[in-house]
Amino acid sequence: MLVLVTGANGHIGANVTRALIKAGYDVRAMVREGADTRGLQGLALKMFYGDIRDTAAVEASMRDCEVVINLATPYITNPSRRADVIDPAMEGVRNVLQAAARLGVRRVVHASSMAAIGPSKDPARLRTEQDWFDEADMPYTIAKRDSERIAWTLAEALDVPFISLNPPVVLGRFDYRITPSTRWVLDMVEGTAMLPKGAVGLVHVLDVADALVSAIERGRPGERYIIAGPSVHFKNLVETIRDMTGNGPQYMPAPRPLVLGVISMQAGLLKMMGRPVLASVGAAQEWVHRYQVYDTAKARNELGLSSHTAEEILTEVIQWSLHMNQFSPATAARLQPRYSTHTDWN
Repeated sequence: MLVLVTGANGHIGANVTRALIKAGYDVRAMVREGADTRGLQGLALKMFYGDIRDTAAVEASMRDCEVVINLATPYITNPSRRADVIDPAMEGVRNVLQAAARLGVRRVVHASSMAAIGPSKDPARLRTEQDWFDEADMPYTIAKRDSERIAWTLAEALDVPFISLNPPVVLGRFDYRITPSTRWVLDMVEGTAMLPKGAVGLVHVLDVADALVSAIERGRPGERYIIAGPSVHFKNLVETIRDMTGNGPQYMPAPRPLVLGVISMQAGLLKMMGRPVLASVGAAQEWVHRYQVYDTAKARNELGLSSHTAEEILTEVIQWSLHMNQFSPATAARLQPRYSTHTDWN
């Protein structure tokens, strides 16, 4: 079976492409001309070059494919222009669904995000596939939510079998361009991050890749699946990282209005000084005193979702970051005796 992976050179794309090849699928990768393709080097696949916003390029890449795994969305959490994130996500998903309808593709598996489902204000209230994050403010969150919504509308109108998978913070190997998710862990290990009261959902990229491949045969068209691993309270995450590395982020369990006010003032001062904003107010509103706690029973039962532990996930981020020389010299010297890298990553 021939499977097209859009955005195949990204973090998830590099891992899902490997999982597809291992499972015996023929793989076609669609990437932008000039894209960083280190994650695909040496793999048995056929490369197609083009922009996801280019209708003709999408259709050319998709022709003769039975399945499409759509991963092409910019992962930029603090863009200079909102349109730089939102427009490609919206245009891309329209092109994918319309081309799939014209070509009679058997199914489209779309990698959405838990950003589309959103966090809970109550740590005891698990989010499910029925939830949507209507209060989203960050451009990336809006892009993931609205592109998934339009995908569902188009899939129904065009009669395209469509499945959506929604992971939270995806971490692990082959993150060559260092996503914001990996950068966040790096900042925590370096001790430069601050965590508020709340909880975050983590998932290993290998678990996401396996779920995407499983959805080709086991997923039910018309269904969403939460693909999440452990949900970790920020206080516990601080303690875990400190135990694992000898350093870690600061924990600030202050009231939500106070934390948001501090972040807003910090952002304003950094802009006035012409320095990059470390934490946007929009992102803080989605994280501070918010809980990424989810019900994953549907994915476990129907897709066979398995999950690495938080410690396993964080260990691999540290190993990969050492492999990519991303830590400061002092931090790298402290971590190298405890964390060896994988020889098969070279």
